Amino acid sequence: MDSAEPINLPDTFRFSEAARSGTSLPKMKRWLSEEKIERISRGVYRKTSIASDGREDLVAVCKRVPAGVLCLETALYLHELGTQIPRNVAIAVERDAWVPKIDAPAVHVVRFGGKAFSEGIESIESHGMNLRVYSKAKTVADCFKFRNKIGEDVALEALRSLVAIPGFTVDELLRYAKICRVDAVIRPYLVAVL
Repeated sequence: MDSAEPINLPDTFRFSEAARSGTSLPKMKRWLSEEKIERISRGVYRKTSIASDGREDLVAVCKRVPAGVLCLETALYLHELGTQIPRNVAIAVERDAWVPKIDAPAVHVVRFGGKAFSEGIESIESHGMNLRVYSKAKTVADCFKFRNKIGEDVALEALRSLVAIPGFTVDELLRYAKICRVDAVIRPYLVAVL
């Protein structure tokens, strides 16, 4: 086989995707030994030829938890709200959903139920995959809901960043705040920053 053969798979892919495309286990092992791909998590691989943009870990987690939604500090990072650099990949799942064990990267699983899980989901394309992430307003509401875990300063910085965005609407934020049951909490902060 030609060692320059192209790898016709997404930049980050699961072994099951490679198998469905006709890639054999020996070929995968050869690509690993030739350092054309690298294993980044159990069953998840990445082409070594791709340029890093800091989102590879997010893609890897989303490959393992396809029904999950990126949230909290991870969503703040994706939306460029504030200055927080996430220590782990925060992903929301439905309250009773099974989540596979993920060795790497570090993952923080958040469980939501009902509309708190299903509302405000957007899609951001990265490395050939659509990443599910909560909208900016939903993310800020979530940060206030989890302010005791992530820090009130993080939630407030996110709110200030959101309010500064042209086109920001108070109604949208308050709609998500009501869904997350933090509308009474967020109102005084909103008055202070407006």
